[in-house]
Amino acid sequence: MVHWREESRSEADGRVDWTRITRLLAAGSFLTVLATLVSSVVLAGTIGVDFGVFQLGGELAADGAWSELYNGDTFSSRFQAELFPSLAEEATLNTFISTPSFGLAVQPLAWLPFSVALVMWTLLTIGICAACVRVLGLSRAWALGLVLSPALAVNLAIGQSAALFILLMVSVHLAFRSGRGFVAGIGLGLLFALKPPLAVGYALLWLVSLRRSARSVAGALVGAGLAIVPTLLNGTGAWSSFLDATRSRVAIESSWQLNGVSLPEALKLLNPEADTWFTLAAWTVSLVVGGALLATAYRRWSRDPELLSGSAVLVTVLVSPHLAVYDTALLIIPLSVLWRRGLSLDRVAVLVAIHGATLAFGRAIFDAQFDLLGRGMSVEFLGYATSLVLVYRWRNEDVSLALVGGSTINEASDNGDVGVVAA
Repeated sequence: MVHWREESRSEADGRVDWTRITRLLAAGSFLTVLATLVSSVVLAGTIGVDFGVFQLGGELAADGAWSELYNGDTFSSRFQAELFPSLAEEATLNTFISTPSFGLAVQPLAWLPFSVALVMWTLLTIGICAACVRVLGLSRAWALGLVLSPALAVNLAIGQSAALFILLMVSVHLAFRSGRGFVAGIGLGLLFALKPPLAVGYALLWLVSLRRSARSVAGALVGAGLAIVPTLLNGTGAWSSFLDATRSRVAIESSWQLNGVSLPEALKLLNPEADTWFTLAAWTVSLVVGGALLATAYRRWSRDPELLSGSAVLVTVLVSPHLAVYDTALLIIPLSVLWRRGLSLDRVAVLVAIHGATLAFGRAIFDAQFDLLGRGMSVEFLGYATSLVLVYRWRNEDVSLALVGGSTINEASDNGDVGVVAA
């Protein structure tokens, strides 16, 4: 294992106390998000609204009613009538847009009454987050911070599934870190079949290192097969309906600018009311940017799987289409990599402060821009870009991210300290 040395006490003297500032920002962020959730979720009577989509989706998937599951008007009418009668026009957005594989995975949610299932789902979310933080080698304070962060406070309020995908992504990361490429590939294949946008980073990494990642690709094919085959056994109708629903959803969301947290939505600053082609072009540009970033990472760290895996997760958050606020909790993985490599507490605090503050206040800033200009720039994405610049600068300052003895990562790898990616 390569270790980067810590800053000396003298180097830290006289610096801003970022740990204290982070605590204050974290408290302010949480209170801001809490106020928003109370006004827009609690008072509106939509606690667990996304969980309701999963539960009804699981029920329809269990019945094999795929055409009803992916018919937006039919699904939203039933959703409103059975679960959330207080919803009005916005109910049209509460449709099932996940894959048929995810629909089969959430079938058990339909076995229990809504309130009981939601409580169990919430407790499971908290438990998974705490477990993931611990297996990443972080403290209990990190677990508490993650659960109360702007990323997951929203998730808990609406009953989203971010924790399940954090668990899957952490499993993939740990498998990559230990050089078990085939196992990591199986996990990522499952991820691709359940929520494709979150598989973007690793898929791009494999494209730029195809020769070295053959085992991982093979594992991914196995994992995707395990998830897709159950629905294919009953015919391709489920996936055909899913693709039709996805095309419709992309067309709907292309007609206005969301407060997206990744590059594709930030690019819509150029044209907030674009046709579908513009959204697809933004996705393409974003994927090219992500591929370029991972190609650079691969050239520098081709024999350090932990850094490459952390980079793949980071790129997922940077460029993935249809990325929501709660999905940014995945950044706990690259943060854990930096922490393991000796990034000082103050500098970790800076990154956490940037991310937490932009998530907490980003929506208000975006709305203000939109009211004034008719379009807005996601400050969350600007926060990611700032964080990348800072980490790159710290790496080249030869201070807290300097390698012991001045050796490079590849030199350390040649000495057998780290494994070969996807070996």
